[in-house]
Amino acid sequence: MQHLQDFISTAQAYNEEKAKRLAIELSDEYTSLSAKIEELKAQQEALYSGIPDSSQELALCKAALIAEMKENQITSIEGIEVKTRQNKRVDTRLLMEELGGDWDAYETIVTATQKSVTDFAKANPQWSNIKRAIIDDGVTISDISLPL
Repeated sequence: MQHLQDFISTAQAYNEEKAKRLAIELSDEYTSLSAKIEELKAQQEALYSGIPDSSQELALCKAALIAEMKENQITSIEGIEVKTRQNKRVDTRLLMEELGGDWDAYETIVTATQKSVTDFAKANPQWSNIKRAIIDDGVTISDISLPL
């Protein structure tokens, strides 16, 4: 077994390193430094004590606004940055029409996804029009924010 000796020597080195790390972590110096770090972290957190945190409330308001925008089919609001994503889907009827009813070509695509249709069109230039079967299917709001 060619890797056995490598494994054994590496495992031994690892165990020695692990023992050295444990000895350091149990030392007085390490414990003292850890206590100082904790004290400094507490002082650092105290700097923020006078500032309220509205992050959870903002997340809830954002989710509610996005839901309301979707319900009312609103994709933009003045003064608010709205990130959207165009939804697309493959119209299988239109795909078959573009393929001229060629069932073998249709089966080659396997599942009619945007990627499979695009890849098939690239590989088969005579069917380049099949990309017409990828149609817009609405817009999804992915995020909103106030510009700084």
